[in-house]
Amino acid sequence: ESYQLFNKLTDASKKNRKQAYDYIDELHSIGGTNIEEALLQALDYQFDPLRPYLVVFITDGKPTIGEKNEDELVRKIKEKNSEKVRIFTFGVGNEINTHLLDKITQISKATRTYISPDENIEEKITTFYNKVQSPVLTDLSLSYGNSIKTYQYYPRELPDLFKGSSLMLLGRFEGSGKTEILLSGLVNGKVVKYKYQTEFKKSAEYDFIPPIWASRRIGYLLDMVRLHGESDELIDEITILAKTHGIVTPYTSYLILEDEELQIANNMMDEDWALARSFSGDVQFRSKLEDEFQGLSLKSGHRSNQVSMEFQQLNYAENMTHTRQGQERMYSDSGEGKKTYSSQQVRNIQGRAFYQSDKFWVDSELQTQKPQQNIRIKFGSEEYFKLLNDQMITSQYLALGQNIRFVHNQIFYEIYD
Repeated sequence: ESYQLFNKLTDASKKNRKQAYDYIDELHSIGGTNIEEALLQALDYQFDPLRPYLVVFITDGKPTIGEKNEDELVRKIKEKNSEKVRIFTFGVGNEINTHLLDKITQISKATRTYISPDENIEEKITTFYNKVQSPVLTDLSLSYGNSIKTYQYYPRELPDLFKGSSLMLLGRFEGSGKTEILLSGLVNGKVVKYKYQTEFKKSAEYDFIPPIWASRRIGYLLDMVRLHGESDELIDEITILAKTHGIVTPYTSYLILEDEELQIANNMMDEDWALARSFSGDVQFRSKLEDEFQGLSLKSGHRSNQVSMEFQQLNYAENMTHTRQGQERMYSDSGEGKKTYSSQQVRNIQGRAFYQSDKFWVDSELQTQKPQQNIRIKFGSEEYFKLLNDQMITSQYLALGQNIRFVHNQIFYEIYD
């Protein structure tokens, strides 16, 4: 059964805080876990439309009393949450249902946090509170001029903006030229609007953005697979995005390996164009990646917590380091104590990813384009320097080393030593 200290929203006065401390000190961990009743009670208030509301849900267990089916429980919470209260979840320990908590935060546009047994819960809660104690703008929305169409932007649902925090939105667009961006939101219940004049254009100076966007798109799709089930369409898109943009994680690398093995076996791809060839022959490493991917189906335990937090990092990636989730676990061991990390074998150049596959650096574009001509050039030869001088755009590719396979102007080039 769920109990309330106060039967209404109460000021955080010194007297009320003391009463809350005393109440907490008297609590004892007995009985089961009734998530349904606790959350429905937390949402059962007359909310003031002039201010935002947050629910902080901290749990160390799975539902054992009341509604225990996660989908039905999420449905009831969504139905009850007509005021769109943000529900921030904290899972303490490893015996929690991460799929349930993640679905709750997903429908309420909040975030999830998992705290392992050896972590300090006070530090995590304090960091969270310091972030959310001063809302600046809530119920955010963006609109653009008629000349621009945006799609596949992340985060999909714009979160509230708090003092001292920032929000980075990444997406794709069609159109070009100068346009107006309108940001609107609520401040003390009143709608405020901010207008910005900017120009949308394609430029090589923004080549660093697509991999970070791809990380967010992949994080979103992986969450869909994990929480709502796998489909060929989702897996195919994740695989293509990961290849193209060099998003190296245990989960995407397994999909790349599996996809390339299938294409090579069916004579659909030249083996020399494989991106993950260096690892395909390492049975132990491949098995480790497969085990990591299978971890998506786990709903509790340390690995389930780990998957959830890594996907959330992908969802909110702001730099290339954030796109390398799980990289510390992604290595092949030669047996001589030398570890080769996958993340060290990918380079992003001019908006495309190059993978070190055996001794060659291989251009990911080879798997999406169909070169009309093949040319092999010896490193350091007269033809090599002619290519370098005549096609200056290839200089960054050639800087990778002495053995490179790439496509340029519908021509497949192989540089060899």
